[in-house]
Amino acid sequence: MPSTSGLLYQLNSRGEANIPESFYRASQGISNTIISLQYSYFELLIFKVHEASCGAIVHEKNGEIVLQCEIRGTQYRLTREHLEQMSNRECSELFNQLGVDGNQLR
Repeated sequence: MPSTSGLLYQLNSRGEANIPESFYRASQGISNTIISLQYSYFELLIFKVHEASCGAIVHEKNGEIVLQCEIRGTQYRLTREHLEQMSNRECSELFNQLGVDGNQLR
């Protein structure tokens, strides 16, 4: 039985690894960025950007605009306060992952 590493690459005669291009192509579109934010007083929300889905910008009855999304099967409503805890890059990657226009939230 071949080892796991043997399935990913093979060493050539000079001891260099030959990693298939398909390995890199498959992983290029997936963001491994980890976002960590204080969601509520008792809940710290930590997730990888690629775990977020079903994004929508929602107008609350009180006039607040929030980002609604699903993370690992649970619905979350991210307010401006939540987004302020994130860096610009983290916000941008999350908006791209969800396919929403983040300018509507700022």
